[in-house]
Amino acid sequence: MRAARSPKPAAPPSTNSCSELTTLIAEARLVTLTGSGGCGKTRLALHAAAERAGAHPDGVWLAELASLRDPAQVAASIADVLQARQRGPDSGPAELAAAIGTRELLLVLDNCEHLIRGSAEVADCLLRACPRLRILATSREPLGVPGEVTWRVPSLPFPSGPSVLPPDQLVRFEAVRLFTERARLARPRFALTPENADAVAEICVRLDGIPLAIELAAARIRVFSAAQIAAGLQDRLRLLTGGARTAVPRQQTLEASVAWSYDLLAEPERAVLRRLSVFSGGFTLEAAGAVAAGDSQPETVVPLVSQLADKSLIVAAEDGTGDREDRGGDRFRMMETVRVYAAARLLEAGEATGAQTRHFRFFSRAADRRPGEDEDSYCGRLRADDDNIRVALRWASGQDDRELLLGLATRLVVFWSASTHLAEAVQWLRTATERGRDADRGLRARALGALTQIASLALNLPVAFAAGTEGLAVLRQLDDKEGIVMTLTSLGSSATLMGELEAGRPYLDEAIALAEESDDQRALA
Repeated sequence: MRAARSPKPAAPPSTNSCSELTTLIAEARLVTLTGSGGCGKTRLALHAAAERAGAHPDGVWLAELASLRDPAQVAASIADVLQARQRGPDSGPAELAAAIGTRELLLVLDNCEHLIRGSAEVADCLLRACPRLRILATSREPLGVPGEVTWRVPSLPFPSGPSVLPPDQLVRFEAVRLFTERARLARPRFALTPENADAVAEICVRLDGIPLAIELAAARIRVFSAAQIAAGLQDRLRLLTGGARTAVPRQQTLEASVAWSYDLLAEPERAVLRRLSVFSGGFTLEAAGAVAAGDSQPETVVPLVSQLADKSLIVAAEDGTGDREDRGGDRFRMMETVRVYAAARLLEAGEATGAQTRHFRFFSRAADRRPGEDEDSYCGRLRADDDNIRVALRWASGQDDRELLLGLATRLVVFWSASTHLAEAVQWLRTATERGRDADRGLRARALGALTQIASLALNLPVAFAAGTEGLAVLRQLDDKEGIVMTLTSLGSSATLMGELEAGRPYLDEAIALAEESDDQRALA
């Protein structure tokens, strides 16, 4: 514990963030900064407090709570910082409030999350009894005190992906600036150059702009190049170690920082967080319920997701894919660092197979059109879960049951037809049909028809024609009219695109006749 009239951290946070926060402190008596571990809550709080120093005649005081373990010690520890006389070690909030009285001061309570109830009780008592007191708290979840204003500390701005920007433009991103500044402390001659700019951008992207993670990565520049650090982030929790020896243990490695948050969770919250790690690129509440509930009812997951969001372990996703309804409702995501840690705990708990199986089943069902769903809405819904669909396909490709991959890949043909991932779709369908030679003949023939259609759209005409010819023969034997029409149409299109107009005409003529016979207006069109 220590007291400070004008606390100043070493590295300044975003000017905009600091300005917005100082305005909030002037308007609200309790402001709580929330966010994931290592996102810079303390750094921002100290800068904002320093900016406000002149507005509080009785000073700005910092109470660091990280070392405490007993919630009953919170009031006494604050009293020690304020040098307020106490009658005994167990003196409570009321006595502390009497000591503060009408003093006009700003009290910074840093790291409240592991003492959340005790911190809330003290803050509530002090705010009720001390009319000129203001409190700025940092915590991975809100205190839950009446009148509290919460402000989620954002990650540092970082490039949208591996960058082709020149260094003078890349350095405009705060995450890149922080990496560069910290790298220079480790290697004074380090500079952002055209040769290392892409690697530095990739580091900042893969670390979600988290200041602690970026600082730990930059410290490795003593030994590794930026490209080696970027490659090593496949095992980020082991790579990112070596924080300042004077920092609290949970800030010396990235894994320790995430583990601190995980250990504070109740077991039902831990279980849901572990199971949510199988998602990639975000998830809806419906998906979370289907995958993370385990043996419980899906609706039991919703409040736990809300609690994890409050504790900054998952965040609301802004995916920019269109209307909320097109995305399947509100979406959430897990920062990659948290996801990697939670995935390790999932394996450790022996729950990975069950969670991955439920994930596959959910997205296998999601690949079917819902009743009354038009094609645009269907494709928009699946587009929001592109990454999850890839996860489901990869999982299915590793299973002994080859029909899992065949079925999912075949049902995705409408979505893939309207996507920009045609080459990827061709590869998945080729994998499915090659590995599924011993699967159900009808299912594999449908998959060959789907491959014909997608390969034709991708202008991979030899593959389209070979798959279509093989699949059509089986579909005719099975008298699968719908599959025959789809494959004939794709074969006719492929032949036409190859310049074989006359060769393509019989396929298309037969497809038209069969579509008219079954009144299949979509196929006919």
